[in-house]
Amino acid sequence: EAETYFLRAIKILESTGNNENVFFYDVIGGLASLYDLKGDYKNAMKLYEKATVFFESSEEYQLSKSYGILVGNYAGLYNRISDYDKAIKLYNKALSIIEKNKGREQNEYGSFLNNLALVYQELGLYEKAHLFCLKSTAHAAKTMGESSGEYAIRMGNLANVKQEMGQTDQALKLYEESLVILENTFGKTHHIYATHLNNIAGLYAEKGQFDKSIPFYNEALEITEKVLGKTHPDFSTRLNNIATVCEKLGQLEKALEFSNQALEIKEKSIGKNHSDYANNLNNLAGIYKSLGQYDNALNLYIQSKEITEKVLGKNHPDYSTRLNNLATVYQIIGECDKAFQLFLESKEITEKTLGKEHPDYAIRLNNIAKWYCENREYEKAIPLYLEALENTQKNYENAHPTYAIRLNNLSSAYQKIGQYDKALPLYQEALENTLGQIDQAFSFMSENEKEQFVKTIGFNIEAYQSFFKQYANQKTEVATHAYDIELATKGMILQSGIYSRKAILNSGDSASKAKFEEWSLLRAILAKQYSLPLAERRSDVKELEEKAEKAEATLSRISTEFQKERQAQQIRWQQVQKALKPNELAIEFAAFNYHNGKWTDSVMYVALLLRKHDKYPLLIPLFEEKQLDALLSKNEDTGDQAFVSALYRGVEVLGMSTKKRNQGKALYDLIWKPIVPYLDETQNVYFAPSGKLHQIAFAALPTGKDSALLSDHYNLQQLSTTAVLARNEWESQPKPIQNAVLFGGIQYDLNSKEWVAEAQKIQTEKDLWASRSLPEDLDRGGSWSFLPGTLQEVESIASLFKSHHVPCQEFKASHALEEVFKQQSGIGSPEVLHIATHGFFFPDPNVEKPEHVNSLGQENQLV
Repeated sequence: EAETYFLRAIKILESTGNNENVFFYDVIGGLASLYDLKGDYKNAMKLYEKATVFFESSEEYQLSKSYGILVGNYAGLYNRISDYDKAIKLYNKALSIIEKNKGREQNEYGSFLNNLALVYQELGLYEKAHLFCLKSTAHAAKTMGESSGEYAIRMGNLANVKQEMGQTDQALKLYEESLVILENTFGKTHHIYATHLNNIAGLYAEKGQFDKSIPFYNEALEITEKVLGKTHPDFSTRLNNIATVCEKLGQLEKALEFSNQALEIKEKSIGKNHSDYANNLNNLAGIYKSLGQYDNALNLYIQSKEITEKVLGKNHPDYSTRLNNLATVYQIIGECDKAFQLFLESKEITEKTLGKEHPDYAIRLNNIAKWYCENREYEKAIPLYLEALENTQKNYENAHPTYAIRLNNLSSAYQKIGQYDKALPLYQEALENTLGQIDQAFSFMSENEKEQFVKTIGFNIEAYQSFFKQYANQKTEVATHAYDIELATKGMILQSGIYSRKAILNSGDSASKAKFEEWSLLRAILAKQYSLPLAERRSDVKELEEKAEKAEATLSRISTEFQKERQAQQIRWQQVQKALKPNELAIEFAAFNYHNGKWTDSVMYVALLLRKHDKYPLLIPLFEEKQLDALLSKNEDTGDQAFVSALYRGVEVLGMSTKKRNQGKALYDLIWKPIVPYLDETQNVYFAPSGKLHQIAFAALPTGKDSALLSDHYNLQQLSTTAVLARNEWESQPKPIQNAVLFGGIQYDLNSKEWVAEAQKIQTEKDLWASRSLPEDLDRGGSWSFLPGTLQEVESIASLFKSHHVPCQEFKASHALEEVFKQQSGIGSPEVLHIATHGFFFPDPNVEKPEHVNSLGQENQLV
């Protein structure tokens, strides 16, 4: 709309012959500024040039205030297209014109001081930037007052420079003060307000407080989209910033999508020869590196480095960042000498431009130390790790993720030279940091995002577990930390979902209930869509998924009851032990990739035992996963049912070797026998499996003594996590069940017309089984055999529910359909869902695991 008025004014002035005066070129300059704001730099440049020619034509015009403003705005354009020398020259010229015309008290004089500060900041000359920011802020306070929007803008820019200098606490205070003023002056829908939200979000992200960062980023993005549109460079910047947070939280696919979108917008709006475009390339490269796509990462890092060198020069902090990140990829792909030289060069530039106290300097030290460790020069690595840790302690809180990285790397170095006593306290502190990250992240993430985040920090956790396994014989109390790891991670995603639903539905919070109903409805719609073939699904499934995730994340922030439930997730081993009775025992099984100075291809299993009278839990080493795989393997000519019969019942099957027939006992010896000496007179055993132990029917394990099974000796209760023992819900009286749905007596072969016809007539399980005339081990091309007992099972349970006046639905025979099962999700889902059917596991997919590099080694740097 503004553009239309500008163009109309120009047309009128031209038609009336008033196109050779200051007023006309003021209008031209105004339109140029509008194009500049819209990101249309090409048209803005043409108009600025046209106006400049006019003002330069007369000495009188050259000293006018209008020309000073035009020159200052023109300087801003050069700043945005990264021609910083011209920008500085023009800003100084504008300051000189304004001062000569009306003096330093003019508002424009303070604005150009501020803008000149921004150029110096872009060049990495933070001391100069800081000086000009102070001058411009003082100028705004004097000329416009401390409640003015311009004063708030200057304060925000000063905060941004302080953030770059590593003074984050001072920066946050300035941001918060300026945001209040901006809201009062411009309102919450102004693009300047969005910029400050974005900057506050960036500061929280830098501090590792993503729960605070993400809402600010999202609000800034929404405002920018409404005010400036999706093609503006600022919108690209907002997307890019959100992508960096997604990467840090392990949401790599989402990060990749946002980052690519941001890069495309930036290329169209400002071109490739710009420092901001180089920033986007850098961050996109980091995502590809996290995905293990090193060729893509290397190519993008090289492009980013070349652009940065061309635009900013080699003595700029951003160029140091480019060298650092490029070096990390060279190190991964084995070009270690090239990586080392780049690390050293990056460190020298950082020390020169930012100083040794800046957090970026610690990144450089860390990566050089990592290089020394990989080359077994530990005596050179450890002092660098110590210096990096000291730097981090000065710049960040101990809860920051970066602090855990420093602790992990130093402790790993001590571990490699056998100094376990020095490594242990570092690992302990790092573990507390990691558990804190989980707790914080789970407060605002959806269930899918929680899974991705746990994968992101999984390398750290596996390193801790490996160390505790190695050191448990020397220091038994390390088992306490190993047990807490299992409590913090195992089943947390599932459990948080279950208890969150109960907390919200039982609360009196109408906003939370409304948001929960919205989320439930979305999930129900999605469940229905997932049951359909791809060609028949709605076109907006992806949008529905995004809405569902956003609704769930919102619930985490607004529900008091939801937050109370989170406290139940912070359970430690002492609380589980307190819940045990004297004759009870809790076991947390743990499975983890083994780190022994370096990552191995072994997956180790241990049992963590917790008894009522023990001072600490016990850590009992068990086996490698390959040993379990050997016992669970079967011949190609052996059916699944025959294999299971041999494994658990000792039934001889034709063609099966004696060794295979005895592997049930071997399975017992592998998994349970090492635990037996610690069971004493234990009656109740609560246990939570891990890894492939979820495939084992513990109760059916043959002990080798008179055909007895493990369940003959102990009352076994399998749990997703023993943390449930410490929940109040576990010991409280159960609430009456409101409804139940049962599936059983299932007709698997719906393609058989004869069977469908017979199923309609047959009433009893005995007749149903007889009518099939099929052997018990039927396995025809993947078909499932009918299971005797399942019909009687669900009918008996249904009778029990009905006798207690509990509404119950039964789905049997041809009515027990997959579609019916999926419809049980969402609002009105049953409290009890019972399924009597076959049990099986799909084979594990052959997925290449990413290399263990980020957590215990190099640090990428995002911008």
